[in-house]
Amino acid sequence: MVDQLLTLARLDSGKTELGAEPVNVAGVAAEALEAIRPAAEHGGVSVSLEAKGAAWSLGDPKWLSQIADNLVA
Repeated sequence: MVDQLLTLARLDSGKTELGAEPVNVAGVAAEALEAIRPAAEHGGVSVSLEAKGAAWSLGDPKWLSQIADNLVA
C-alpha cells in the first residue's frame, strides 16, 4: 500500500511520465486474471474474462498492467 501511495504521489507531482502507445486492453486484463487464477482456484473462486477480440487503446502498457493487477487483486 505504501508503494501505491508513493506511485500516486509521483504521478500527481509530474515526476513520472506516462507513455502513449497502442495497448490491447483485453490482453492486459487476460494477463492479470491469469496471474491470480491459481490463488483464486485454490480459494474456490472462479475467474473468467469475456472479450470478443482485441480492445485497443492508447496508454502506457506498464501502468495499464498495474491498474489491471490492482483491480483483480
